[in-house]
Amino acid sequence: MPKYSQYMSTADYEAKKRKTTQHPIWRGIGFIIMILIPLAAYFLAVFLLNLNEVNGWMKVPQEFLAKSGDTLLYVKIGMTVVLSIIVYGIMMLFGFAGLSVFGASRYGEMDEPPVKSTGGRKRWE
Repeated sequence: MPKYSQYMSTADYEAKKRKTTQHPIWRGIGFIIMILIPLAAYFLAVFLLNLNEVNGWMKVPQEFLAKSGDTLLYVKIGMTVVLSIIVYGIMMLFGFAGLSVFGASRYGEMDEPPVKSTGGRKRWE
């Protein structure tokens, strides 16, 4: 057998494969969230437009109104996109915070500790 072979035992291969594959339940949860966020954003946009109609917070410009059918269609689409991005961003912030608190440590048992800096910049002349 050559000195630098890429041989990996079956147990090591299975362990590496297990680490790199994602559990199917997370794909299902991601798919559900992918459907639920735009739906929730749409219903929130309709709710906010109804509240705006009752309270008169701001007037919708004529350029944003559709000529036929649902006159607020373009406003609903725009608000749905913006609200989807906002809700997704909030979920990502909570996810990042949870991962930083409850996630795995930054360094494993095989890692060396970070190098301590001794001070100023060294100049090579």
